[in-house]
Amino acid sequence: SYTPIASAKLKNRPFRIEFNPAKVSYEHLNHVFNSIILRLTDVAISRLDLAFDFERDLTEVRCDWTVTKQELYDRTGSLKTRYYGDIKSDLQVVLYDKKAERLAKADEQEQEEFKQYDTLWRAEYRFRNAGYISAQSRKKFADLEAHPLTIRNYSLLDGLGLSAQEKILLRASDDYPELFKELTKG
Repeated sequence: SYTPIASAKLKNRPFRIEFNPAKVSYEHLNHVFNSIILRLTDVAISRLDLAFDFERDLTEVRCDWTVTKQELYDRTGSLKTRYYGDIKSDLQVVLYDKKAERLAKADEQEQEEFKQYDTLWRAEYRFRNAGYISAQSRKKFADLEAHPLTIRNYSLLDGLGLSAQEKILLRASDDYPELFKELTKG
C-alpha cells in the first residue's frame, strides 16, 4: 500500500509490502524485489513474523520465557490464544487456534480450505523494530533458540519424591510466571 499523506503526518514510511511467501510465486516475488524494492530509499523491515503451523492442539505447549503471559478462551472455556510478551515489545510469541481464527474471519472459499483440518494451530514469533530485527538477523535469530516451545511432562514429577507443595510450585511457575517475577521484587 502507498499512503504518502497519512505517512507524512505520522512520520512513517509511505510504502508498505506485506506478503505470505507460501502464497506468492517466485516470479512475482522476484519482480517485486527487482522492480520495486531496488528503487526505494530508506528501506527497513518494521515487523517480521515467523509462523509455524501444526496439525495438533498446542494448548499444552509452553514458551520458556518468564514474561507477561495472556490467555484468551472461547465461550466453552477452551484456550484459543496464548501470548508471551507485550504487544509493543521487540519480540512476542503467540500460540493460537489457526483453524478457529480463519473460520471466523475468512471468506467462504478460504473457510472450505480450513474445514479440511481436524485441528490446526499456529506458533508465531513476532519480531518488531527494525534495529531489533537487524540485530537478530546478524545473530541468526538466536531468540528462537533462547525462547523454545516445550511440552511439560508433569507425570515425571511423581517419581522424584516431591511434596504436593513442590509440585504445585513447579506447575505454577509454568502457568503463572508473572507471579514468580513479583517474588523477586519483595
